[in-house]
Amino acid sequence: MKTKSSSYKLSIGGILLLVCLVNALDSFAQNVGIGSVAFTPLNMLDVKGNMVIGSGYSGVNTAPTNGLLIQGNTGIGTTSPTEMLHVTGNIRFSGALMPNNSAGTSGQVLTSQGAGVSPVWSTVSSSGTVVYTTSQTGSLSLTYTSTSFTQIPGLTYTLVLSAAAKVMIMTQGGLYSSSYGSIADVGIFINGNSPTSGGLQRVCVTNYGASLTFDLSNLFEQWNMCVIESLAAGSYTITVQARSGWNNSRNYSMTVGSTALSFSSAQTTTTDVNTRDQGILHVITF
Repeated sequence: MKTKSSSYKLSIGGILLLVCLVNALDSFAQNVGIGSVAFTPLNMLDVKGNMVIGSGYSGVNTAPTNGLLIQGNTGIGTTSPTEMLHVTGNIRFSGALMPNNSAGTSGQVLTSQGAGVSPVWSTVSSSGTVVYTTSQTGSLSLTYTSTSFTQIPGLTYTLVLSAAAKVMIMTQGGLYSSSYGSIADVGIFINGNSPTSGGLQRVCVTNYGASLTFDLSNLFEQWNMCVIESLAAGSYTITVQARSGWNNSRNYSMTVGSTALSFSSAQTTTTDVNTRDQGILHVITF
């Protein structure tokens, strides 16, 4: 057991200390207390302070006050834990489940995202209800070499259907470029696949609208799509994605959903720009 320069109430470098403690408890049938000040232990082993377990943690990491850090798997009710926390038996707790530090909202359910990925909170739909509406959370830059579809930030939703239903997916938003002839493809995807009809739109930035007639440095065009799909019961991740529509250097760079357009006050307002430019995604079941 290494105790030199240890900053913990209990420093474990192997199993020797635990073996000694077990033998001591078995021989003397006395409670053992470990701490920087004298106290009367009320259990077979009481630690007054923090504690670290693991060869890679001990002497390296500091446990929180009166807390515990464990490097390996922990088993409760099992002698062979296979996960970081492995419980055999019932679990009782009060408080919220917090995947990705989010408690979700009332009525939502946890939906698996597959192995190695944290689950997400989803709304179980009921017929005829708008279950999700979201706005774009950031811009997406495209060049002529951006030939693979990339999700537009914020335009995603995981839909959980308890029974088969028809689902309407609507999206709209805008692209802008500083040059004529910029082309982009915008698509709706369900579990990574585009719907068979109406889920893909090619946008060519050539018509900059009456309000932008004299501002050729900010050419603007919108996308607007709506698809209806018949889906079976299950979980569906819905996204809106974009790519360059022409792999040629003559296809100029574009920005999907920028909030930084610089129009003069005589042409339009900041509120108007953001309303027309930021992407929106609606999901409706019926």
